[in-house]
Amino acid sequence: MRATRDASLDRRSGMAQHGVQSTPATIHPERVQFDFGAVLLSDDTHGASVGQLRSSGQHSRFDCQGSSIGEEHEVYCAPFIKTGAGEIMEGKFLQGKVAVVTGASRGLGRAMALALGESGARLALVGRNRDKLAETRKLAADIGAESEMFVADVRDEAQVGKLEKDVIARFGAAHILINNAGTAVRKNVADFSLDDWNLVVDTNLTGVFLVSRAFIPHMKKAKWGRIINMTSIMAHIGSAGRSAYCASKAGLLGLTRCLALELVGDGITVVAISPGFYETDLTAPLRADAQKNAALMAATPAARWGKPAEIGALARYICTDATSFMTGTDILMDGGWVAQ
Repeated sequence: MRATRDASLDRRSGMAQHGVQSTPATIHPERVQFDFGAVLLSDDTHGASVGQLRSSGQHSRFDCQGSSIGEEHEVYCAPFIKTGAGEIMEGKFLQGKVAVVTGASRGLGRAMALALGESGARLALVGRNRDKLAETRKLAADIGAESEMFVADVRDEAQVGKLEKDVIARFGAAHILINNAGTAVRKNVADFSLDDWNLVVDTNLTGVFLVSRAFIPHMKKAKWGRIINMTSIMAHIGSAGRSAYCASKAGLLGLTRCLALELVGDGITVVAISPGFYETDLTAPLRADAQKNAALMAATPAARWGKPAEIGALARYICTDATSFMTGTDILMDGGWVAQ
C-alpha cells in the first residue's frame, strides 16, 4: 500500500488485534505518523529501529514515499502515544523498564501486563495460581515480551520480601508497580466473620502496603517510578453486602493520595484506576444471565461492558512521561456509572 497525504491504513493491521484503532496517516517530509495508534520511523533511523519492531511480532507494513526522501522505503509501525505537546511515544517506549504486576494471572491484571509488555517493559507476573500465570506468560511471549512468573500471596510479609529479592535476581530493580491483586466476599456486616473481613482487607489494602513498601526503594534510587493502584467504583459508593470490599477500596484511595505526596519529590507518580464492569472471566456468569445482564447495562450510561484492553491502554498511558504531573488522583473508567 502506498502512503499519500490522504492515505488510510488497512484496519486489518496488527494494531487492531491489540485494541488500537488505525486512523488516517499524515505525511511529513521525514516522518510518517498516525494521529493516534502508531508511529512510522523516520528514514534516518530506519535501519536500527525496524529490526527492533520486526522482532516484536506486532507490526504493520506498507511502502512510504516522503517528499524529501524521493524513493520507496519499507517501514514498520507500532502503537504509540502522542502527547498534547507533540511528544511521540514509540511502541517500545518502556524498553529497559521492569514492571511488577500483582494479580497478573487473569482479567485486568493480565491486560495491563500485556499492554506494558507490548511497550517494551519486562514483566514480573505475580499471582497465586501458577497455571494461570503460565497462560499470561505464554501470551506475553506471543507478543515478544520478556516475562517471569512469581507465585506469591501479597498478604504475607515474608512472601512479599522473597518476591522483591527474586525480582531483583531475575530483572534488577523495578520501575513500575501495578497493585491489582484483589478479592471480595459478599455478606452483610452482621454476618461477617473476622477471617472473612481480614481476607478482603489484607488482600486489597494491606497487600498494597506490603508490596509498595518493598518496591518503592527501587524507584527512589532510579528517581523515576509509576505506581498504579486498582481501586473500584465501589470505592466511591456504598453497597449493601459489600462492606469489606467498599471499605478496602476506599482505604486504597486514601493510601494512593498519601503515597503520592510522600513520593512526589522522587519522580514517582501514584495513580488509582477505578474500573466499572468489565468483560473478564469473573463476570462471565453475570453476562451469561440475560436478565441480570440487561439490568446492569440499563444502569450503565454507556450501555456496554468495558473491555480489558481499555484498562491496559490507560495503564500504558500512565507510564508515559506525559503523565509526570498527574499524581495522587483516581481515574474512573466505568462508562459513566458513578457520574449518575
